[in-house]
Amino acid sequence: MSHSRSFVQSGVDALGFRVGRSVSGLLALGNRLVGGYISRALSSRLQRFLFVAVSRCNALLAVPVATVVLGIVAWLYPQSGLVTLLIGFCGLLPLGMWFRLTPDASFLLSSVYGRQLRVHLPVTSLAPRDVISFKAQTDDLIGLALRVRAKTLHFESPLLVADSTRQHLVRYLTRAAVRHGADITLEVADPREVDSIAQGSLSLHADRYGLLRDGRVAAGQNGRLLTRRVLVHMRRR
Repeated sequence: MSHSRSFVQSGVDALGFRVGRSVSGLLALGNRLVGGYISRALSSRLQRFLFVAVSRCNALLAVPVATVVLGIVAWLYPQSGLVTLLIGFCGLLPLGMWFRLTPDASFLLSSVYGRQLRVHLPVTSLAPRDVISFKAQTDDLIGLALRVRAKTLHFESPLLVADSTRQHLVRYLTRAAVRHGADITLEVADPREVDSIAQGSLSLHADRYGLLRDGRVAAGQNGRLLTRRVLVHMRRR
């Protein structure tokens, strides 16, 4: 019985790995083709304005409510050119749920969960130049989070398993909060092993992870990467 359960679990893990790798592969292909253009667009001043506007209104509510309202207005006034223009603008609202701090390797923010911002870390070696950029981006991040009235910042990455990266992040977040007049509380979770889908997705970054110093990323007992979550609760003073 245990042998059958183990066989099924292995099959599920293998399928999950393939799904994660396939999805990540499509995204990686798109990134190679148009990634540079997308990064510049996501880090533009216009995108920053759109991100602040959408997130400040709580993206989780603003996007679907605006879509429904404009749909009703379009049904009532089908010949109105203004409605057509507004519908086109409404199509831009979901794009305002993402923002990259700089065009190059930088934090990528997502407000898909409303005022619970997800922050995705770039693969960095924490060389002197990376540390300076890391510090500047953290300061910009706290200021931006205050502008959109974010309640939490959610970080989760295999890079945070390393004590050096985690300590840098916690230190810079704390200092930035003081500069911007924000009260923050940090929760640092224990490392955990990713699931098979996430492992498949992260496997495409193996070459970049391999260039990092030993100990920057680690694997669990099942051979999958370990990840760590850092959660920041924010309150304005």
